[in-house]
Amino acid sequence: MPRAAIITGASRGIGAAIAERLAQDGFSVVVNHAGNEAEASALANKINAAGGRAITVQADVSKPAEVVRMFDVTEKEFGGVDVLVNNAGIMTLSTIAAADDAMFDRLSPSI
Repeated sequence: MPRAAIITGASRGIGAAIAERLAQDGFSVVVNHAGNEAEASALANKINAAGGRAITVQADVSKPAEVVRMFDVTEKEFGGVDVLVNNAGIMTLSTIAAADDAMFDRLSPSI
């Protein structure tokens, strides 16, 4: 059975590139997104059309219950999780002087 990878924030940008590369390397991939279903689906379709295996899972990684559901879906579809790429984050633009700990916590939520 192929190894499975969850890539958070994978609907576009660096996360999408990581998902494509892992699929090329033989991983079944979960294209996670917080709300951009169209881009996530387009990427999963592209991976599947190229002979890979991909699904999309909507989950806001700042919400523990949604993360649990994402792992449950992955385990059901792919038999487990072998790799987690924690790519999702929220980038708030501000000066360093105006930044606080809460802003940095939102930048890269813990899973």
